This record gives sequence, structure tokens and C-alpha cells, in this order.
Amino acid sequence: MRSLLSSLRLVDRVAIAYTASVTALLLFAGGALDDRFPRVGTHVFVIGAILLVVIQGRQPGLWQVPRSLYPLPLLLFWWAQLEPQIPLLWGNYWTTSWIVAGDVALFGGYPTTQVQAWFVPWLDELMALCYLSYYLFLAVPVVLVVRGQFDRAVAGYGAILLTYAVNFAIFILLPTKSPPQIRDEYPAMIASPFEGFVLTDVIRSLQENESVTGAAFPSSHIAGSMVCTLVALRFVPALGRVLVPLLAGMSVSTVYLGYHHALDPLAGLLLGWVCYGIAARAEPTLARHAAAMSRGRAANA
Repeated sequence: MRSLLSSLRLVDRVAIAYTASVTALLLFAGGALDDRFPRVGTHVFVIGAILLVVIQGRQPGLWQVPRSLYPLPLLLFWWAQLEPQIPLLWGNYWTTSWIVAGDVALFGGYPTTQVQAWFVPWLDELMALCYLSYYLFLAVPVVLVVRGQFDRAVAGYGAILLTYAVNFAIFILLPTKSPPQIRDEYPAMIASPFEGFVLTDVIRSLQENESVTGAAFPSSHIAGSMVCTLVALRFVPALGRVLVPLLAGMSVSTVYLGYHHALDPLAGLLLGWVCYGIAARAEPTLARHAAAMSRGRAANA
């Protein structure tokens, strides 16, 4: 047992802690769910699978690949489970009005409708491209695995998984509906449809099938992309420099396309930055790499 505990990296501790916390939520607040016990069983199985991958991945070899990459399917699993989990604690989306009021106070209106003055097909398509670039960010640790840098991939996923775990926990604690989900309550927020050529239709299809009610604040799109950018800048600087402008464009596109309040991406950027800072101190590989870079800069000064 002591040997297993010593093998757990930041990513593993976060993976187990968040999955176990959701299991407790389902047990104690999931009475309204007809399938809560099968869901609990699935989460227990996931924890067991994480431990198995960690145990098998302690030795060099083929197991290093799943040991490095298991957080990616785990993230998809966490996201797929959110829809029924978010209303379990409070039974409503009580912070929505606060975020809307914050937007109005900061911007003098609803940013999702204010930006419609900018709508032209080519800009709509560009914003859709920025929005879809999200999937490139999630590939940052995959690049490290392809390069054989398994330890760095595990370290990077420690920061990434911590960010998503905190983000998803905030969804449950502070459930906030997105602009498309509250237009009956806020008729002035009804947006004119954006146009484009190809990618705007892809965005609409994704939102229809993957949108989660109450998962608006902070934007997990932006929080996740922010921390992935910081990981890339740490371990693959050339890739990180490509991701920086895409991150800026994506932050604008979430509001431009009408899927987020303006406060959502702002909070997402802050969350990604804070969680990366925590991970950089809690994950030895990130800490060592940061120290080495600092020594290198001092030697060159």
C-alpha cells in the first residue's frame, strides 16, 4: 500500500479525489436519479481502473502509454456525467442571475447581443475556427507522449486534470446556465444567428449534442485551454507560442458566438492560471523544469 501511494502523482490524486467526490455526491444527493447506483458502480470501477494503470505503469514499457494518457478519456467521462450531476446539490441554477448582472454591470448590457454588431460571415467563420481549436489544446500531452516524454506528459496532465476537476466542481457548486439556455428568462439576450460557410454549422451541431445545462461559469473551454497553453510553453515552447493567439481568439469566440457570458472566459483564464501555479508547486517534474529554466536564465543574464 505504501509503495502504491508513493507511485501516485498529482494527476492520479486529482483523478481519484474528484471521481470519489462525485461518487459521494451520487450516494448522498442522487436520490432523484433512477440509475444512481449503476452510476456509483461505474465510478468505483473507474477508480479501480486508475489504480491498475498506475500500478502497471510503474515499470518501463508499453504500459507507459496508457499510464500517461488515461486522463484524456477520463476527462471525457467526467464531462459526459455532468448533466445529471450539476442540479443534484441545489436543484436549480441559482448563480445564473449573478453572472448576468455582473456582465451588465461591467459592459452596460448583454455582451452576447452587443457583439452582433460585428457579425459578418468571414468573421463568424474565423470565430468558429478559434472555438474549434479547443481540441488542439487537449492534444498537448499527446504530443509529449509521441515524443517519448512520458514523465512530462504525466506532469502536464496533473495541471490539466486539476484545472478541470476544480472547474467541474464549480459547475456543481455554482451552477450557471449559458446564454442559449436562458433566453426565455432574458428575451433581450436572444441573439441573431451568426452565419459562415462550413465551421459555423459544425459549431451548431456540437452545441446541440454536447452542451451541458448549468456548465457555463467558468468556461471550461477557456480554463482548459489556458492550462494546456501553459504546459506547452513549459515543455514544447514552439507549440505554446502557436496556442497563445488561438487562446486569445477562443476567449473572444465563446462570447461572440453567444455560448458564454463575458465573465465566463475571464474566470476561465484566471482559473487555468491559478491551477497551473498550484500544480507547478505540487508536481515535482513541473517544479524541477521551472527551476532549471530559472537557473538557465540567471546564467545567461
